[in-house]
Amino acid sequence: MIAKVKSIQVTAQMVGAAGAVLAVLIVLFVAEVKKRSRLIDTASACMDGDQDECAIYDDEVVKTKAWKLNLAIKKLPMTNLLAEKLAGPPPAGFAWGKTF
Repeated sequence: MIAKVKSIQVTAQMVGAAGAVLAVLIVLFVAEVKKRSRLIDTASACMDGDQDECAIYDDEVVKTKAWKLNLAIKKLPMTNLLAEKLAGPPPAGFAWGKTF
């Protein structure tokens, strides 16, 4: 009987821990979706001619990881900074201004 009660307690603790982890994952996912939405809105305002929003957009592009930008690439206007960020580092041995 005691083993059954302990088993139920352990199961309840595991369910509670799994629920907490799931809640944290949901909160993180919603936060990322909101950040992506703000970036898209800022990009849209930039394309409408708001220079302040363009500065914010460029700043956010620099801060955002490339894989996150790739998730929203179809909704983002291509700027020099975005293209540079998505291109990644130059190949090994590359040097500007040299011809072979």
